[in-house]
Amino acid sequence: MRLLFLSFLFLFITTNISAQHSRVWGQINKEDWDLEVFEEDPDAEALVLYDVAHSKFIDITEEKGSFTVYGYNIEFTRKKRIKILKQSGIERANLSIGVYEAKGEGEKFRYLTAHVYNRDEKGSIQKTELNQESIYKEKINDNFSRYKAACPDVKVGSIVEYTYTLESPYKFNLYDWEFQTDIPTLYSQYRIDMIPFYEYNFIAQGLDKFDYHTSYQADTKRSSKYYGVDFYDVINVYGMSNIPAFKEESFITTKDDYLMKMDFQLSKYQASKTTKKEVMSTWPKLCNDLIQSERYGVYLKDSRSIAKKVLAKEISNLSQDKKEKARQIIEYVKKNYTWNGNYSYSATQKAKNFYKIRKGSSADINLFTVSLLREAGLKSRPVILSTRGHGKIKFNYPYMSFFNHVIVFVMEEEFKYLADASEKLISYNRIPVNCMNSRGLVVSANSDDWVDLEINANSQNKIVLNLTINPDSLKCSGNVTIQALEYAAFYKRDNYKDDTDELKDYLKKNGFESDKVKSINFEKLEMPYIIAAQGNSEIESIEGDLIIKPFLDFPYLENPLKLKTRDYPIDFALTREDQMESTIIIPDNYKPYELPESISIDNNLVKINLDYKQEGTQLVINGLYAIKKSIYEPNEYSTIKEYFQTIVDQFNKEIVLVKR
Repeated sequence: MRLLFLSFLFLFITTNISAQHSRVWGQINKEDWDLEVFEEDPDAEALVLYDVAHSKFIDITEEKGSFTVYGYNIEFTRKKRIKILKQSGIERANLSIGVYEAKGEGEKFRYLTAHVYNRDEKGSIQKTELNQESIYKEKINDNFSRYKAACPDVKVGSIVEYTYTLESPYKFNLYDWEFQTDIPTLYSQYRIDMIPFYEYNFIAQGLDKFDYHTSYQADTKRSSKYYGVDFYDVINVYGMSNIPAFKEESFITTKDDYLMKMDFQLSKYQASKTTKKEVMSTWPKLCNDLIQSERYGVYLKDSRSIAKKVLAKEISNLSQDKKEKARQIIEYVKKNYTWNGNYSYSATQKAKNFYKIRKGSSADINLFTVSLLREAGLKSRPVILSTRGHGKIKFNYPYMSFFNHVIVFVMEEEFKYLADASEKLISYNRIPVNCMNSRGLVVSANSDDWVDLEINANSQNKIVLNLTINPDSLKCSGNVTIQALEYAAFYKRDNYKDDTDELKDYLKKNGFESDKVKSINFEKLEMPYIIAAQGNSEIESIEGDLIIKPFLDFPYLENPLKLKTRDYPIDFALTREDQMESTIIIPDNYKPYELPESISIDNNLVKINLDYKQEGTQLVINGLYAIKKSIYEPNEYSTIKEYFQTIVDQFNKEIVLVKR
């Protein structure tokens, strides 16, 4: 009972505080103007005073030939007010509204109106309205556009409010709502006027309860010409108060996985005047629907005959050993077919066309690879998944919209592995890091089988430096060798493309100038990728003393974890290890003033070792830091943050050489 009382008390307090600020369009009160710094988040560059949206079903009438068609579209209206608190927050007045305009039959952008309010030294309020002619359309691709506008006369202290309306024919996708953004929000509300012909489920993410929720019947009766019945809208209102900013930093899948938001999915709809049709699926039914679809099951079937032709004519000397045979087939696809950069869980073209142009989406390539493997007598199934940038799958909700990619599952009794034939620069039996997002669904008839996408492999770098110091030129010359294994090798192959100029720039950013760079094993994807370079690095001199960083700028130069606290996991996707060895020739008549202390940390979270030795005229420094877990929970954040700071502080320590 006490907990229930506290919950209601909290609701009263938070709602009352946010209510002090006006939520009436065009009405700015004293509390809005007096707020100069948001005390709960003093670093906030801007503050959302309110963000309110309304979705409702509107009647439409279309003439199709001699018939009149009645139906419904969804109208979405949003009103938002922002207070600009810092110079960097002025960009918040640059408005951008995404619209899915699929060949003229998609969403429609109805209008955008915006006002900017400023208060002069005498306290008078000046209102500037957005010029409608300044709104312009930026076409992103064939289906997607953005309507943009820059609000005028915006400065620190300005209040910007804007409203816009969209209209959508897609009843399957009721507009979702994000309560949280990357700046604090005093009040966020979503109202939905439901009609009895469509039923939706929603997932509330990142919140245990709503600060405000009410449901009631509308006063006005409506009539449906299509269904021939009268009805009342049922109005649902969801509100949240005092929402903190979501502060994103490194090692995250996508912020959409953690924002406070509501995602909607159609569960039933009125198929006729007397029957309702279930839309809510199950994982086995979802797999069956996919297998029967033209862009999936039919594509696999049509590609079988092409696969037979390829196996007979294009893949020579196919091994009888199953493991080697699978490798040959996957590598054949990687070398002969090109990914167009588009992720998809189902094919985007017919199998014959894909084989002819040899270019397509991830699904075109990987489903074709499955057919090749099967025709070669190997057991293989497609696995559909959501890439890290697309977001996490909610496993209790069988929605096809969760997926955006398909990969290959080779599943012989003697060996099993996942592969992605659309990615050329990774080994045949590996998937890219972007695919490592919890689990993937194995697609077969009546299947509810999932496969773990976390790969038992890590990212390993070994950097070896041999440097000779020249006090006269204030340079140290020598060579650097970098050996990258597993996913570290994939990262370097993918980022630098074995381009000499790119490799030189990479070395330069890490403090080493080189004119002689070579690489080894770029195309041998199962081998370490090696970069070898000769060159030099600058050193400092203060009053005749020489100052050198043993590992140059190759270690972390700053802590990637900067937040005070973090409410979401630190997701590295895989384990990591960086090993560094530096041998420095001490010049004549010099000696180390003092060598830093060695350190050794080894526990279930990390391993950090650093050792300094002087061997005659040589300094030998060995260092290693390893991230032992692919994912750390939020309660481990402060500890991991401290370890990163230890790495930054210790691996960047300078050594001072003084004259004897």
